Amino acid sequence: MKRGFTLTLCKCLLAWLCLALATVAVASEHIKLQLKWRHQFQFAGYYAAQQQGYYRDEGLDVEIIEGSKDKPPLKQVLSGQADYSIGDSEILVSRISGKPLVALAAVFQHSPYVLLSLNESGIYQPEDLIGKRIMMSGDQGGLQFKAMLLKQNIDIRQMTILPHSWHLQDLIEGKVDVISAYAMDEPVQLQQMGYSPAIISNQGYGVDFYGDILFTTERELAMHPERVEAFLRATKKGWAYAFNHKEAMVAQIARLPGVSKRGITKQTLMQEASLMVPYVLSEVVPWGHMNEDRWDAIASTFAELGLIPAQYNLKGFVYQGDVLVKRPYMLWLTRGVAILLLVLGVTFLWNLQIRRQVVLRTQALQNEIDRRTQAEYLLKVAGSVAKIGGWVIDLKTNLIHWSDEVAILHEMPPGYSPTVEEGLSMFVPEYQALMCSAIRQCVDEGVPYDLEMEKITANGRRFWVRAMGRPVRDGEGKIVKLQGSLQDITAHKQLAAIKQGQDRIQAMMLADVALPDILHAAVLLIEQQFADVSCAMLLLDKEGQHLRHTASARLPAAYAKAIDGIELGACGIAALTEGRVIAEDISTHPLWQQCCELAITHGLRACWTMPILSRSRRVLGVLAMYRQQRHSPPVAELDFIDSYAQILGLAIEREQSDEQLHLLRNGVSRLNDIVMITESPLHAPMQQKIVFLNEAFIRITGRSVDLLGGISPFELFQEATPGRELERIKDAFQHMRPVKTEVVTVNQDGVGISLEMDALPLLDKGGLVTHWVAVLRDVTERKQADAQIRQLAYYDTMTGLPNRMLLQEKLASHVRKAMRKETGGALLFIDIDNFKTLNDTHGHDVGDALLVEVAKRIR
Repeated sequence: MKRGFTLTLCKCLLAWLCLALATVAVASEHIKLQLKWRHQFQFAGYYAAQQQGYYRDEGLDVEIIEGSKDKPPLKQVLSGQADYSIGDSEILVSRISGKPLVALAAVFQHSPYVLLSLNESGIYQPEDLIGKRIMMSGDQGGLQFKAMLLKQNIDIRQMTILPHSWHLQDLIEGKVDVISAYAMDEPVQLQQMGYSPAIISNQGYGVDFYGDILFTTERELAMHPERVEAFLRATKKGWAYAFNHKEAMVAQIARLPGVSKRGITKQTLMQEASLMVPYVLSEVVPWGHMNEDRWDAIASTFAELGLIPAQYNLKGFVYQGDVLVKRPYMLWLTRGVAILLLVLGVTFLWNLQIRRQVVLRTQALQNEIDRRTQAEYLLKVAGSVAKIGGWVIDLKTNLIHWSDEVAILHEMPPGYSPTVEEGLSMFVPEYQALMCSAIRQCVDEGVPYDLEMEKITANGRRFWVRAMGRPVRDGEGKIVKLQGSLQDITAHKQLAAIKQGQDRIQAMMLADVALPDILHAAVLLIEQQFADVSCAMLLLDKEGQHLRHTASARLPAAYAKAIDGIELGACGIAALTEGRVIAEDISTHPLWQQCCELAITHGLRACWTMPILSRSRRVLGVLAMYRQQRHSPPVAELDFIDSYAQILGLAIEREQSDEQLHLLRNGVSRLNDIVMITESPLHAPMQQKIVFLNEAFIRITGRSVDLLGGISPFELFQEATPGRELERIKDAFQHMRPVKTEVVTVNQDGVGISLEMDALPLLDKGGLVTHWVAVLRDVTERKQADAQIRQLAYYDTMTGLPNRMLLQEKLASHVRKAMRKETGGALLFIDIDNFKTLNDTHGHDVGDALLVEVAKRIR
């Protein structure tokens, strides 16, 4: 009886299930899926779900609408012209601004949007975008790039943003410098056209958004929750099929309308499929995975950009997939399951305690996983800042597994795993043998290595790394793997090169090496740092109108001769503007019109110039950097040359100062007057020391200058100069004021020499007296002449006695003194008797002799 009842119940349940399945098969709901762009492998999962009948099995009739620039996904869904569409993280901005959007799944865990340029343009990092023309679409990754610039503290206003034409030819023809693109589409097309692409990815600069986000409206989710679930289930199956049957999907997509007309071949589609893998990460996380914390981080970035308020609410934006399915047949199934669970629940009550322990242990394990996840995140952040990442070589598969940081260093997409041979080929040729030997020794002998070598990125950019590796052994001690790290040390190497070069230039300056030799050495150091550069040094002539070629090495000799004496303009324009002038292409640069043909004839295609300035910002010359291909110098090169321009400015200014000092010294040395310079201590102005005496001192005194260096100037004048004059000089020195007086020194024979001294204090930039300069004129002969004139004026030439004029002056002086003091005085006259008779009788000679004898007695 009981067995019959059970059999009957099972038959009823089976009948209900068949009826439900039949009902589902009959119901077919029509929905529209709007693609974000034209047909390509980017949407392969949706094509597969339709072709393989996964949508049909879920009771859905899906119409796939090809995208175009006239059908923006957001507009199509919000206007009701599509039920579902594919967008980017920008849909979050629309949600917070009030649009009823719901994110259902993220196809790409890392957004594949990149900034694409031609490799020859030299645009490899965000700083290189400054001054460039960038073609970008606001709803096609535009906000991601703005976030990247914000993270790098770069103002987007320093660039020219143009609307996207979606024509790759605009980049090739040079109408723009950079375009926004998909990493797996336009770069591949560019390579197939024969051009080498250069890529800037957001992930390497702190911006990691989701990509190709499947979204719908709140209304669709509220009205048709079962349809949303069904659509997601079928789409997930479609993507699984697409990645497992790439060849079949490529063949199907190649037949879609418009694909072949756009020049997209099966080879292009296969490459696109392969490049999508590291962005989808289907082997790491389930398809469509989204994390609310990561969405919150994206929202914080948008808030920093000012695109959304600082206070925002993401509730309801991320689809949780926990909708209650309400179909009648499912309700009956739910009731049946509930009865079954009730019966089974009684059976499993006895192991409740064990389950509790499992829960506790599971929670502890989850906490440990969270802790390790956080530690891994912090390590990734630290690695990104320090430009360091890890790698593992699997000796069985011969593959190198790179961390995302290492992939970014090589300008490759995250998740890329090269072979060992491919990895070795990314070292510059001169280091490949050394690296190969280090790996072989590590594998064979277990010897770790730590090397500094130069590598080449996928875009051809050279960079320096510190490569460290060590063996990994299994339980038996056998080496099964190699693991290590790779750190970008390019900046460190450049700083070391700058310092080494500056030290060498400074050493040459201290050794008084001739300026042309210093400039030539600088040219060689610059060209050693940049293999494709031809450097030229041009100095401004004395008239300040022409530039003279002074030093070069690689520059064609005929071109160097042709630009010698060139007027300020063309490569000398930097001397006029006192700033850098960058000509990425000489043939199209307006400032190179006059010299364009000359440069092109000698194989020169690009040039940028840097002025060499003195400390007072006076133009001394120009540094010119030539290349044979179109080129825009990166920031590192600009900074490197700027450092050389500064130290060369000092060398040139020093040479010019030495020339002026030499002329001044020669002029001072040939003066007839003595020039003396003394050093005056700030806190002891009286303790002066002689630091300079010109050759006039030797000519006048006959004494050696070398014996007087470092002595006090007072030691020269102390012996013969009157005390009152010495006091005047000391008072002037003490109070730091000019003084004019007479001093007396002695020559090598001890004979006094009278000098008229005019001394002035010299001030430094701070207004402090540091030195004195004194000009001393020999007035010995003038003093002797003055004394002789006075002797003739006041004394008798024969007797040497005061004459009548001196008598009258002395008498008048004494009378005034007596009147002032009210005293008396006496005047004594001496008369020679019969002097006239003697003079007439014996002659004037006897009379003169008598007068001389009397004068002697009087004295």
